[in-house]
Amino acid sequence: MADVNGPPHLAQLLNRVNRRLRLDAVPPASFTELSVAQVRVLDVIPADGCRIVDLSGELRVSSQGLGQLVKHLEREGYVELAADPDDRRAKLIRRTGAGDAVVAQVSGLLDGVEEAWRAEIGAERFDVFREVLTELAAKLR
Repeated sequence: MADVNGPPHLAQLLNRVNRRLRLDAVPPASFTELSVAQVRVLDVIPADGCRIVDLSGELRVSSQGLGQLVKHLEREGYVELAADPDDRRAKLIRRTGAGDAVVAQVSGLLDGVEEAWRAEIGAERFDVFREVLTELAAKLR
């Protein structure tokens, strides 16, 4: 990754690490047919559910586009929509058992990547890496 302008900047490094994560987190052939975007939606839905508008803010996507993903997930049985008791106009999105199973599979897959990376760079360095990422992510607004 040579660059005439010097070493890669932070955005380039983060992009490459994300690409590496996707390459290293290879799902088994039996894994779900869902897209990365659909799995990402499932992964950020809280256990008690949430509204599409809250989810779109978390994912930084439009409510309309997210609504299409949610409708597909609902048709496939990964989420269910229920009336929001606090706002009759809104719907709550909740994962079903099938959605929970996908999230558990992804979590297991990512745990494997963490173990491999920890072995690659050493436990102490990996733990610091993860701690720094956690600290930076906690300051997200």
